[in-house]
Amino acid sequence: MIEHKLFPFVFLFPAVIACSTAADSVRDIKSYDHSFQTVRSLSPETAKESDILEVLGPPDLKADLKDQRHGWLYLDKLKQTTHASVIFCKKGGSLESINWFPQPDEDESSIANVKKLFPNLAFTEKELPWKNPHYNPDKYVLENTANGIRIVHNKKNVEVITFGGRPPPG
Repeated sequence: MIEHKLFPFVFLFPAVIACSTAADSVRDIKSYDHSFQTVRSLSPETAKESDILEVLGPPDLKADLKDQRHGWLYLDKLKQTTHASVIFCKKGGSLESINWFPQPDEDESSIANVKKLFPNLAFTEKELPWKNPHYNPDKYVLENTANGIRIVHNKKNVEVITFGGRPPPG
């Protein structure tokens, strides 16, 4: 008779705990806008780490880099691929550069659309150098060294892989 009374409790207790834990974790998560327009609004002249945290939230990954710099990566939540990278100077935490990694379904994946973001800039196109003698790189780089902007795109389908440097003027 006692076993019969405990039966519903034994099955329902784990379900109640799982539901309350999931509800608590969802309640604590703040939603951040990781769109290109949000990233574009950040200014390297004035933005600091605290500004990036306020706008983009905590990064998915952090890395120490050479030359007294460190970087943060923001991932696409569904595909778990890099969507944005942010590089800071360790001294003072000032923003050095932002790179955007557009997803294939985003407007910024088109080379024509990315060039429209920089209407007054002239770019020099160059092929990425061969690093492996058995592999021909299939990427080109468009650069404007005066403004620190680089666009890396695929040769075959002119799909943008990444672009950035300093954020484009808003």
